[in-house]
Amino acid sequence: MILFLYPKKDALDKLEISNLEKLKNSFEKLLSIKSIVSDMLNQLLLDYRDDKNFIKTDTTKLESHTTTLQNQILEKNKEETELVEDILSIKDLLDTY
Repeated sequence: MILFLYPKKDALDKLEISNLEKLKNSFEKLLSIKSIVSDMLNQLLLDYRDDKNFIKTDTTKLESHTTTLQNQILEKNKEETELVEDILSIKDLLDTY
């Protein structure tokens, strides 16, 4: 997305402050989601390594653990999709300049 926006720097200057703030906030939230999901996956690996709640030795518990994680990641994916839609709506404004 950055590679797309840089050539449109002049058009970005023409956007209203509210759109620029929305764009900035959306990118910050995207980075936050990426970090959160990465932490979740790292925690899963640590939990498995440490056999937390016996997930390494009991496949039923592993399935439950991963299903919970999957649901959390799917929720983050929904948030990410909404943010991308917000960013693309601002991109459409840039295309008009």
